[in-house]
Parts: sequence; structure tokens; C-alpha cells
Amino acid sequence: MMKLNVALWSAAVVGAMASQAQAQQVPDYYVGAGVRAGFNDDTSFVIDSKAKVVELGDRTTLSVRPSLVFDNSTELRLPISVDYALDQALYPYAGAGVA
Repeated sequence: MMKLNVALWSAAVVGAMASQAQAQQVPDYYVGAGVRAGFNDDTSFVIDSKAKVVELGDRTTLSVRPSLVFDNSTELRLPISVDYALDQALYPYAGAGVA
């Protein structure tokens, strides 16, 4: 049986590569992989993604950020976030979801 946890996500900064002819911008959709390690967490393999749902204004969007965490068990996380473009290089986001 899967445990249902409510998780609050803290602010983070996301950057994206862009061509020199265009200003930098956060991609609307992506999939990535990496390793999570921390003081209170076991080392885990993570598959992370983002999909823009709707634009809320010129600089604000609503996104889903599903991820899979593999450690002693497999965990699916389904957060929803509000993304804001501060300038061409800073893209903080905050949200909440279930794990």
C-alpha cells in the first residue's frame, strides 16, 4: 500500500540554455534524471519533469512537476507549482503536491 504524504515545495531557481539570438527562458516541458542526497534523506535516483498547464499572466505560469524517486521503494510525486520569471536568468517557483 502506498503512503500518501502532503509535501510543500520550497522556492527554487531554474535556468535554461537558449540560443544567443534569443533571451533565456524556462522550457515549458522537460524530463531529466539525477541523484538526490541530503542530511535527512537516503541517496536516491530521481526522474524529474515539468509540463506547463496554463499561463497566469505575462511572467507567471501554472505547471505540474511529476517525478519518480527510486531508493528502498519507488515513490511517485505529483506537485503543482506557480512559476514566475523575475528576469531573463531567474525563474523561482513554489508549490505543493502529494507523494
